[in-house]
Amino acid sequence: MFWFPTSQNACVDRLDELALAARDGNRIALDRFTRATLADVSRMCWYLGDPDTAEELVQESYASMMRSLPKFRGDHTGSARAWLFRIVRNTCADATRRRQRQRAYRSFSGVPDVAGSPDEGWAEVVSLLSVLSDDRRQAFVLTQLLNLPYDETARVLDVPIGTVRSRVARAREQLVEAERQGDSGKSDDRVMSA
Repeated sequence: MFWFPTSQNACVDRLDELALAARDGNRIALDRFTRATLADVSRMCWYLGDPDTAEELVQESYASMMRSLPKFRGDHTGSARAWLFRIVRNTCADATRRRQRQRAYRSFSGVPDVAGSPDEGWAEVVSLLSVLSDDRRQAFVLTQLLNLPYDETARVLDVPIGTVRSRVARAREQLVEAERQGDSGKSDDRVMSA
């Protein structure tokens, strides 16, 4: 199998190099790595976390990344981008579980603030994505919105690549059906997962 450099490969290699240099104490490399990944991390936090606390989730994710940086090897375990996305996913999942526990205790359901959205039309996207189970939403966001390759998504989610493909395919079907029905995010299918 031949490897041909592409803009995405070059970006991944650059990110890997920056992460390795940051691991070794290079503060400039850490700053460049953070700047290069900030947009994707922010979007991931908006889509997988709570829009009201997305900025806090971004900060938590980078704090966790910095604590884990000494363990980053940059070898066969995956790219720096996939490694970081796994940290972000775990941060968002932890925050979601925390939020659900707090809501259960308080019996309070807050309404997300749509005033500070990252992109035009994000409210519709978040509404559509809300019909998906967490597993399907994570696979869909990583592959379709953040353009992470399926093999790296599998490493981020810690599942086989076939599971990622299945979740994305089912998410697409579910989103098409929800759009067809004019569903605005209120579906009993959310509890289903691949």
